[in-house]
Amino acid sequence: IVVGGRNKYLINGHLAQPSRVQNLFHSVQLNVNNPHFLIMQGRITKVLNMKPPEILSMLEEAAGTRMYETKKDAALKTLEKKQGKVDEINKLLDQEILPALEKLRKERMQYMQWSNGNAELDRLKRFCIAYEYVQAEKIRDNAVHGVDEIKAKITEIDNDTETMNTEIQEMDARVTKLTGEKDATMGGEVKGLSDKVDAISSDLVKEVSVLKNREDDLKTERKNAEKIEKNIEELKQSEKDRIAAVKSAEDGAADLKKRAEELAKSLEELEKEQQGVVAGKSSGNEEKCLEDQLGDAKVAVGKTETEVEQLKTKIKHSEKELKENKTKLSSKHNEAVDAEKNLKIRQKDVENVEKALKALSYEEGQMESLEKERMVESEAVLQIKEEMRNISSRLGNIEFSFRDPVKNFDRSKVKGVVAKLIKVKDGSTMTALEVCAGGKLYNVVLDTENTGKQLLEKGDLRRRMTFIPLNKIQSHPVPPKVQKDAVNLVGKGNAEVALSLVDYDPELQSAMEYVFGSTFVCKTIDAAKKVAFSQQVRTTSVTLEGDIYQPSGLLTGGSRK
Repeated sequence: IVVGGRNKYLINGHLAQPSRVQNLFHSVQLNVNNPHFLIMQGRITKVLNMKPPEILSMLEEAAGTRMYETKKDAALKTLEKKQGKVDEINKLLDQEILPALEKLRKERMQYMQWSNGNAELDRLKRFCIAYEYVQAEKIRDNAVHGVDEIKAKITEIDNDTETMNTEIQEMDARVTKLTGEKDATMGGEVKGLSDKVDAISSDLVKEVSVLKNREDDLKTERKNAEKIEKNIEELKQSEKDRIAAVKSAEDGAADLKKRAEELAKSLEELEKEQQGVVAGKSSGNEEKCLEDQLGDAKVAVGKTETEVEQLKTKIKHSEKELKENKTKLSSKHNEAVDAEKNLKIRQKDVENVEKALKALSYEEGQMESLEKERMVESEAVLQIKEEMRNISSRLGNIEFSFRDPVKNFDRSKVKGVVAKLIKVKDGSTMTALEVCAGGKLYNVVLDTENTGKQLLEKGDLRRRMTFIPLNKIQSHPVPPKVQKDAVNLVGKGNAEVALSLVDYDPELQSAMEYVFGSTFVCKTIDAAKKVAFSQQVRTTSVTLEGDIYQPSGLLTGGSRK
């Protein structure tokens, strides 16, 4: 329908697009755009004479595939257009949108980091403030309970001192007992030898000290004698020098006196000539006039007077030096006499020291033998000290100290370390019992698990400890039937449960069964093997030397140093 110069298409009375109308015709194999979709009469021959492409298009039209070909071409063109737009969009994304997006992502990450940092900083600040607050509260609580803690520590120290005193007394009694047994077994020979060695060593020390003192005195006396001899020689030399100086001074004084006499004589002669000149007489020198001779005479008189004065002063000085040298000579002579006396005294002292040294009862080789004995004794002392250190280090584990976890805490709830709660019946089984218990020997026995919890939380323990609560501990002692089988297997007394070899308080029964109740102590290795590997017994066994035999086949032994 053409309305207002525009085509309008209707299908079943409804408006439709031209393409929809064209598809409708295609669906019934009618293509209005194909001039051969209707073949009129009389045109058959023309159709038969058409070219192959035209016949193919007609057949495609008749078969209905042409519609799909046209749709395919239209779809390909649309795809090309869409692909161009997609490429343009991808280019825009790669060049503009993605870089901007990446930049925004980085900025977002930086912002997130900054915000997380601020949040973490605020959290840490709050945590620090809370920690400071908690510490301040603890300090306040500690200050409030300080007096109670000090009192508790004082009581604890008192208790520790009492226990230590008791332990020291026990150890002293044990040591005295062991020393008594040792002396009884050895017959007192060791004690006599040790006393003899001590006496010899003390005498040796005294004699060596006396010998050293004598030698030192001898050396000092010899040095003093040498110094005195040197002083005497120096005094003699200085005396000789003084005598020579006195002689030279006396000779100089005699010469000066002679010179003074000669000058006096010449002065008298000149005075006589002067008087003769004054009287008008000539002295025989006719070449000069009287006035010149008078001037020469005055000059000669002046020179002689100055020389006389100089000689007088020299004489005075020489006399003074002579007196001083005489006094010095006398003093040096006195010093020389005193030095000779001291030298004789020192020589006598040296002779006395040498006589004392000869009088000492000292034999060749005695010093070396005594030194060897002293070295042997010192090595024995070092070994004893080393054993004492080892014993003290081993006994350090049996000490258990704690602070009262609560006020008015009942310390009787803490029974003590296992090692201090038992008494060994036979001393020969100590090593075996120690191996049986192992680390359990240093565990602490308590009444309940609540006491252990309080000690762990507020007991201020100095090292890691293991507690055995009597109300919770589960033990697995050797059954009586297994004990009978072991006795029948190796004989009575050759294999005994470790628990039967110690004495303890009956209230500690469960703890002692836990520590000692699951192991046999055997006197021989063969008995230990039979107990451990027998089908009737199959129980861990320990020999008196500390070797362990386990039913699984594991063997443990060797040195226990």
